[in-house]
Amino acid sequence: MSTTDNNQNHVTFSFDYVTDERIEVQLPTDSPITQALLEHDARWKKTNRADTRRDRHSSPSEFPKEGMHFAADIDIERDFINKQAVATAFAGLSERQRFLIEAVVLDGYSFAEIARAENKDESAIRHAYNRAIKRARRILEADRPESSFGVAYRAKQQNRIK
Repeated sequence: MSTTDNNQNHVTFSFDYVTDERIEVQLPTDSPITQALLEHDARWKKTNRADTRRDRHSSPSEFPKEGMHFAADIDIERDFINKQAVATAFAGLSERQRFLIEAVVLDGYSFAEIARAENKDESAIRHAYNRAIKRARRILEADRPESSFGVAYRAKQQNRIK
């Protein structure tokens, strides 16, 4: 986005797209939208490190390509499946169990911090968290497909039955 002052009553905003398309919009100077866009533009110019430190950023020509598409080292399908599995596991948990897992794993709270906040014993929080993790694992194991590579996994299950 770039700005140009045509006169004192209007400001012209130019938006350049990747497709080499350019759109210009003229807005009144005293408009709240104009002021917000000008503030955003000033903040962007101040914090846009890509313009100031080229050594820290890659250009698109540096990425590997396969034909017309970029080649990715990540497996998008596997990531999607993993996210679905986590969503399924969380759906099978109680609200309390979801809270404990999110607080410990995602937010980084310790058992002691949660216990102090809830005025409970730390061991009670730890046990409730462990039960939530076990339940999430059982939900995930129920959805896990059988494969020829899961020999150690199936052997582990058989050992629990004994």
